[in-house]
Amino acid sequence: MRKLLIPLLAFLKIKSFNHLKSFFLGLIIGSLSIISYQSYSDFRQQKYKKLVESEIKEVASFLLNDWNSNKFLKDFPPPQVIPVAQGSRIQGSCGSSIYDIGNWDIGGSSYCDLTNTIYLVPEELKALKKEFGISTIGFVVAHEFAHALQHTYGIRLRGPSRELHADCVAGMFLKAGNKKLGITRTNILNLSEAAYSIGSRSHGSGSQRKYALLSGMGVLPSTCSTSNMQALSNGEINDQYMQELKQTKSAYRLIDLSKTPFPKNLNKDTGS
Repeated sequence: MRKLLIPLLAFLKIKSFNHLKSFFLGLIIGSLSIISYQSYSDFRQQKYKKLVESEIKEVASFLLNDWNSNKFLKDFPPPQVIPVAQGSRIQGSCGSSIYDIGNWDIGGSSYCDLTNTIYLVPEELKALKKEFGISTIGFVVAHEFAHALQHTYGIRLRGPSRELHADCVAGMFLKAGNKKLGITRTNILNLSEAAYSIGSRSHGSGSQRKYALLSGMGVLPSTCSTSNMQALSNGEINDQYMQELKQTKSAYRLIDLSKTPFPKNLNKDTGS
């Protein structure tokens, strides 16, 4: 019996060892594959992040130059632009009063009028770019510059009318810089789609945002005046262009995105 057990145990030992070798070999290969995939994924994410940050810098640089070259704005300090991580906490205050002291949590790209600072969140812009295209970065950055212009001009709007006014002014900024920013006919459509999809109660409906943006770009006749944007916010504008924007997202009959029949002036078409 003992003579039979010894060879059997030896066989089982060898077989178990081979299984063990196969197990560890598979584990090593699997681990290397995971590490390799993770490294490649991290590399791609880092590369994409740098691309987005480069585009933010390009758009912000153009808008700063545009601000400084405008004869009505050049005497006012332009906003500073600071990229921050989403969820960052800014020490101090960003409210209507210097006595409103506390910590300000950055939930997304925004403008602080108390310090004249635009905080841009690359993670947010990266996500928007994936869905709507490269021109969305220009739209978001220009929207925050529009809030800086509101502060400079002393424009006191609240709620959706304030945001719709900023959309309209953003359209004016982007129309002025379409060649330098590489905004094409397709990009303009992407901008319109972004404005439509971001529609919310605090910023206006999708059709209202598209109307404001396209008005600023000079595609629609409406100006960016505070009275027009207030009327738009109140639902008082229901012309043929608004009706078409409500009915469809593209393939317009009245609206030609390739033309600018109603060019706007940043200085005279933004006030009351």
